[in-house]
Amino acid sequence: MQVNSGGTTDIDAPTEAANVRQWNEIANFTQSRVMVTSLNQLDTKKKYSYADYLTWWFEERVELIKGKIFKMSPAPSSRHQRISFELSGIIRNFLHGKEYKAFSAPIREKLMKKAV
Repeated sequence: MQVNSGGTTDIDAPTEAANVRQWNEIANFTQSRVMVTSLNQLDTKKKYSYADYLTWWFEERVELIKGKIFKMSPAPSSRHQRISFELSGIIRNFLHGKEYKAFSAPIREKLMKKAV
């Protein structure tokens, strides 16, 4: 992304344009659905889709794996945080100058299977 002379940004990479399109699609989709604001609103025995997951906006941390809801730990320990911080630095340094990006958790993202 570049800042032009008018002070606004121009998207200069196809990847960034694709990301913007994806987020716009998600925003349009979620606006047309009812937002779930409490885990208590969900049946934890039911299978859910990624589309359902996008409507969940509550404090509890959960993962959706093969349609099932799994509660996550509410707060990692300080030992976990130290290790995570160190690994993040190593990964960031490794990826510097490469086309890949790393993010710290938690992040609302769908992991896709990639054909090798």
